[in-house]
Amino acid sequence: MQGIDATLITIEVNSSRGCMFYLVGLPDSAVKESHQRIISALQVNGYRIPTSNIIINMAPADIRKEGSAYDLPLAIGMLAAGEVIQPDKLNRYLMMGELSLDGSLQPIKGALPIAIKARELGFEGIIVPRQNALEAAVVNQIQVYGVENIKEVIEFFNGKQELTPTIVNTREEFYAQQSSFDLDFADVKGQENVKRALEVAAAGGHNIILIGAPGSGKSMLAKRLPSILPPLSLGESLETTKIHSVAGRLQNNTGLISKRPFRDPHHTISTVAMTGAVIYIRERMKKRGASRKKNLLFTIGLTVIMSSCFVMVLTAMVSSVGITKRSRPVGTYDKGGWEMEVYDDPIPLEMKDLRDAGCDQWSTIADRAETIFLAHTEYSQQPLTTDRSVPDLRYEVTEVKAGFLYGFLKKRLLWERQDVVTDRKVVMADHYEPVDPAPWKALDAYRVYWSGGYLNEYLVFYEDRILEIRFGWEPSKWQMAAAAEKLAGKAGESKK
Repeated sequence: MQGIDATLITIEVNSSRGCMFYLVGLPDSAVKESHQRIISALQVNGYRIPTSNIIINMAPADIRKEGSAYDLPLAIGMLAAGEVIQPDKLNRYLMMGELSLDGSLQPIKGALPIAIKARELGFEGIIVPRQNALEAAVVNQIQVYGVENIKEVIEFFNGKQELTPTIVNTREEFYAQQSSFDLDFADVKGQENVKRALEVAAAGGHNIILIGAPGSGKSMLAKRLPSILPPLSLGESLETTKIHSVAGRLQNNTGLISKRPFRDPHHTISTVAMTGAVIYIRERMKKRGASRKKNLLFTIGLTVIMSSCFVMVLTAMVSSVGITKRSRPVGTYDKGGWEMEVYDDPIPLEMKDLRDAGCDQWSTIADRAETIFLAHTEYSQQPLTTDRSVPDLRYEVTEVKAGFLYGFLKKRLLWERQDVVTDRKVVMADHYEPVDPAPWKALDAYRVYWSGGYLNEYLVFYEDRILEIRFGWEPSKWQMAAAAEKLAGKAGESKK
């Protein structure tokens, strides 16, 4: 199987003098172990494996062969090379199946795409385990034979027994099962508003999130949603069945999937578990003979990597600039030998709102970057004077438009300043410490602590925005309140 499509593998067997057994063509461990299963299955049913030098090639040799579904064609090929069965009909049939030690056939994955490939290549029929017969018989214009034991296949090729083909009326079965549901939306009593929302979402193909107390009926309603979804078309049903078949999620003796699949993962599921990547790769590693310790270490490593990638994507999504507004300078100013650009942007909080300005001329800057999730603006007010005793004012306001990003941004800002200790030495000694948010009329407030003392830098959290502000002096409580009144938005207005 390559994806959800089958690839033809030809079994070539050469028998010569000797007593060795060779299996080539890039087989995995499960294919190599088929030798022991074949010997046992043939002995139990009264046949002996040819006592000669046997070389089996699985062509094309550059494609890796995986799984135990090659047991049946390998066994038939060896018997044909030993002239136990007649080879004249072998090239007219495609066969797949896993052998038990008693010769019975176990179900395989991907019977449906295998049958589709057999019809495309012009085979007269396909031989599969009986549990997969209904699934493969969905494909018309090809004979599908379901068998229970390898002895039936041997006698079929020797002309001693006829196999009965499995016939399925695809359209009749598809439409008969399309309206049969174990959980029906019509069973729901009451909940009219939620039912209306689900109906709109189902009709338009929209997303929907259900929020409510335990026992209010969220899961009950969600599980009944498939019964009101638009019915699958025959083409969609075939594609869905192929995917389930290859994944091994199709139940035995099942034909087409006529109802839309429904998955209900727990609300605590991680991103890695949702994508299913770890489970798939762990299965691949098991097939390749990886030890349990390597498997565990790989799982942990992949989980960390995928989680980091998720955070990086989210960070890039948050920080990507959609609209950038930056004004042009209105002039220049010579400040102690340095040529300084002068701006005249309107800003919400000015020095005169907090204290005696100490200067008549100022340069005010407002740089804004906006996305569909955030709007971040950097403000600054710098004095146009050489007197260094006149302080400046700098602050940043981040408006959070998407509420689900608020907690992520808060953690990120607090993590930017933490004590980093290596070999018992503090590398970075500044960090945020919580302070009283009441003067700021905020939810939370933090102040920068640096090497034994506080700096006049604050991080303030409101309902829909985050404020970072740096004073050039020690602010009083009324100055904090004045800043909050100008910068807190709706939160500041409601708490006046």
